[in-house]
Amino acid sequence: MSHLSGRHFLQIPGPTNVPDRVLWAMAQPTIDHRGPEFAKLTHQIMDGLKKILKTSETVVIYPSSGTGAWEAALVNTLSAGDKVLMFETGYFATLWRNMAVKLGLEVDFVPGDWRSGVDPAVVEEKLSEDKKHLIKAVMIGGFLVHGLQPGPMLFMNQPKLMYSIFIAMYLANIFMLFAGLGVAKVFSNFAKVRYSLIGPCIFLFAAIGSFGIRNDLMDLWIMLFFGVIGYFMNKYGYPLAPMIIDLVLGPLTEISLRRGLRMTDFQLAPFFFRPIAGGILIIALISILYGFLRKKPKVMEGEGEYVTD
Repeated sequence: MSHLSGRHFLQIPGPTNVPDRVLWAMAQPTIDHRGPEFAKLTHQIMDGLKKILKTSETVVIYPSSGTGAWEAALVNTLSAGDKVLMFETGYFATLWRNMAVKLGLEVDFVPGDWRSGVDPAVVEEKLSEDKKHLIKAVMIGGFLVHGLQPGPMLFMNQPKLMYSIFIAMYLANIFMLFAGLGVAKVFSNFAKVRYSLIGPCIFLFAAIGSFGIRNDLMDLWIMLFFGVIGYFMNKYGYPLAPMIIDLVLGPLTEISLRRGLRMTDFQLAPFFFRPIAGGILIIALISILYGFLRKKPKVMEGEGEYVTD
């Protein structure tokens, strides 16, 4: 019996693959929905939603499938009697039209063949005819605006477009490189500013950024905690770069580890005895041992450079 390594990924428009962190959480035992643990978890979720929605009022959860998102998009942006322009680009577009009609919207539904995107000329014609500006919304996707049907076939049907997108991305990176080199000397002058002036600015922006991401005061305390750790690391000569790299690559490493464990049926042996994985681990161990065995650097008096005995 043949065995396929890895997992099959569904590559069609519509459903998306479940992230590994979600699959890992789903592997845990199911919580009794009648027990106190489930009630505690629900209260925590509701309190967290208040922070996300930036409200102190009661939050009502409305669970649904994708059709619930359709309905939410309609009822939260439009009112009964509003006129909308929709295009027949597939079965789901037709179902969305039916829902809009049931909610009391006046739908101008342009028929299509389900194999091509929306014709921009038709959109322009429809909007030009709307002299009284009765159309409140045009309900189509970004690619469909340009007459393109999203999905895997887009790479085969429109190769020039896709290549032009990737080429534009590469060119943008090249231009950003020259732009960065052009202003690098200007920004390097900030290093000459006295720390007593630039330090408070750094602290202020770090505090605003830490608190503003989730509006959670705990994130601010975490920033202060790691700021104190960084201060003592810098004071006693410990490099900050490895710690920063660990904070950046740590979540990515954890996801890759879980994916690898799932591919090997949760066996650790392949991580040690496969040539590439084993070689990388040996190099990592050597670098760690080298860091412990090397002599501790000292600072020369009157100078700011590190020297070893």
